[in-house]
Amino acid sequence: MAERNGAQPCLYHWHDEIEILCGLERETVVGVLERPYRLKEGDILIIGPRQNHCLFPSEREAKRLVLSFHPSLLFSKSAFAVDGACFSRIRRHSSQWSREGREAVEKSIAVIEREYRQRKPGWREGVYAQLMLLAVAAIRLLPLETPEKRYSSQDDSLKRVLSYLSEHDLSSLMLKDCAEALGFNETYLSGLFKRQT
Repeated sequence: MAERNGAQPCLYHWHDEIEILCGLERETVVGVLERPYRLKEGDILIIGPRQNHCLFPSEREAKRLVLSFHPSLLFSKSAFAVDGACFSRIRRHSSQWSREGREAVEKSIAVIEREYRQRKPGWREGVYAQLMLLAVAAIRLLPLETPEKRYSSQDDSLKRVLSYLSEHDLSSLMLKDCAEALGFNETYLSGLFKRQT
């Protein structure tokens, strides 16, 4: 759990963790799977594992709370495996949720934040319990998103490209250089990047 400001934008990327963003002050624009979402004060955005996303530059005063955890923390037991994708299937932005769903998520996040900051004995168990309640809310109370494309081996290729871009100076990087370094044809790389981001 961390607090971030608008001076910390991020290129398109993805990871295996579930990421929950809570708007604290001003506005941050987050791109998820080719769609922009405005995260204002009080808004919540849930990004499922392996969902391509970025943070656009915003005002330095814009603040957001970031909660990130690996799905295996909750869904590693075979009894829970069937619900492992619950955070990937929901409508991401809290403006699309029912009041009951939003209140359940807000309550769990508030308790997680308090437990994490105070770190009293048993705080890890308290955080785990609230993460489980978040999963229950995602399964029972949050509306489902329309089905999206399945991930493919192209996702792994794009992950390599994004990793390469994050390690190099973008102002002097050319498509030819990137394609050559990663062993891709320029046309293929350009099309892959355009389709996936």
